[in-house]
Amino acid sequence: MTGTRLGMLSHDRWFQLRGLSRNEQKQEIERLSWEYAWFGTATFILELIPFLSLFFHVTNTAGSAMWASRMEGG
Repeated sequence: MTGTRLGMLSHDRWFQLRGLSRNEQKQEIERLSWEYAWFGTATFILELIPFLSLFFHVTNTAGSAMWASRMEGG
């Protein structure tokens, strides 16, 4: 459950930049629900590692941006 929430939050700013309404965001999240669950779970686990969590927080954010770019077709 936490993984799914973290996955959705990773693209929250991307949804805002695209100007999506709440319903459009919900549809997008439902369409990619498993991808968000897996991405969020992986980020959650990596950020639990002591002393490396700050590094993984940065790389997870970069990974989220790369994923969004790939979905945009860039």
